[in-house]
Amino acid sequence: MTEDRDFLCFNDLRYGNDVAAGGLRAIAEVLRSGSPSETFLALLADHIDPDVKTSLTGAKLVIKRSRKPKDKPNYELRNYVHTHCCIFDENREAVLNAAQKKFGIRRTVFFEALKAVQVIQENNPDLFAELAASAWAKREGNDPEFQPVR
Repeated sequence: MTEDRDFLCFNDLRYGNDVAAGGLRAIAEVLRSGSPSETFLALLADHIDPDVKTSLTGAKLVIKRSRKPKDKPNYELRNYVHTHCCIFDENREAVLNAAQKKFGIRRTVFFEALKAVQVIQENNPDLFAELAASAWAKREGNDPEFQPVR
């Protein structure tokens, strides 16, 4: 009986997306049960091995990325923009030019980072008050990252 169920998991992979998704769920369920049979393991190996040209069901399990991963925000740029534009209130064009040299960014990326920081700052004023106090202390301590842009 188990061997029939093991085969049926893979047999569903031959059909359309909805049925195939059910087959993938059934395969995952057998794997999670912790005790797959020898038949199941042999079928799974045949379905994922790139050297096996045709499996018993005629389907192959191929791992692929479905979408491009989302771009992560440039937190270093955001910190730089926040420090110089929001805390020290320096000339935005000067900060933009310095950021373009330092990070190799376009003008739009700079203003997107500035807008993102301003939205976050509006929602967390206490946190940003602490960050401002820390930044001013670092500037007074002659930290090169916190000195005015030129």
